[in-house]
Amino acid sequence: MAKTLGAVINAALKDIKEPEITEFTSTNILEQALIEEANNAKRDILSRKRFNWGLSRTTLTTSDDITTGTVAVTNGSTTVTSKDDDGVAANNFGSVAAGMYIRVGSDKVSYKVTAVDTDANPDTLTIETAYVGTTSTSAEYTILKDEYGLTTSDLDNVQFATFSDGQTWFGNNRGSGPNNELGIVDMPELLRGSGGDLHRNTSGKPQVMARIIADSSDQPVFKLWPYPTDQYVIDLWYSTKYSENTTFATNLFGGDAPDLAYDAVEYRVCARAQKWDRNYVEQQYWMQQYQLAIINLIRGPTTITPNAMSVATYRRSYGVSVRAESQVYFDTKPAYR
Repeated sequence: MAKTLGAVINAALKDIKEPEITEFTSTNILEQALIEEANNAKRDILSRKRFNWGLSRTTLTTSDDITTGTVAVTNGSTTVTSKDDDGVAANNFGSVAAGMYIRVGSDKVSYKVTAVDTDANPDTLTIETAYVGTTSTSAEYTILKDEYGLTTSDLDNVQFATFSDGQTWFGNNRGSGPNNELGIVDMPELLRGSGGDLHRNTSGKPQVMARIIADSSDQPVFKLWPYPTDQYVIDLWYSTKYSENTTFATNLFGGDAPDLAYDAVEYRVCARAQKWDRNYVEQQYWMQQYQLAIINLIRGPTTITPNAMSVATYRRSYGVSVRAESQVYFDTKPAYR
């Protein structure tokens, strides 16, 4: 069952026959040492594996691309002007174009849009670097968005991301099929996979996403590839940033963390209490329980018997190394327990 920080501290105090408490005292050295140990244990557990429990969810909504009409561009200029198909000035951009990218005709260079004019019907935009292509008064173009920031301040790592295209059954195909799952990659891998050109003739449903930078507000920003040409609502399931627990009634993990995660923290805090009490045999016992709990958490439920440790060995079979596992049982209890 879920346990609060206070419950774990009281279990450790009880183990060394100290009175239980109902709140923390900042000047109590033992209490503060046990609080620190509980946080150390939690941090250690969460660093061992990207567990699928305790995840939070947020969403991002992608944007349509803009291809209406044509644009006028001039070599060496940072200004792009909207035209209709007949080359007459038009208002095809919309203020949403700021922060997006523009690709002109068959050019192999994309330009980030830094500003759109402030008129009610904007017809010009400014790009980050001067245009290096051929001057044209009526070039085809695409304005696209492949970078999306989140306002989620507690996001640590995205574990998985999916979006639905209106179908009702589950699939596991990246970028194709219903309930598409996006691959989570780093930026170098995304660049390699796209051939270095993130906007080359590849668009539609995104297949992978990479975290790139934090924006000016220190919020995470993700790049999608291929860039979306439609609106999709992408569900992001993520692990949260580690935060210290110092409040008596605070749940240690939250979410759907398994009982064993709470037990593991309690074992380690009990070990710290026994060290304080200079009972080193008991300290060793609780640390062994903690290590066994860590093994169980990493491997998943029902895979290891209590007081047993799996040992991996390798044997040769027809010239191929085959992994074989066995469980080694041992008594972890001190003789007097």
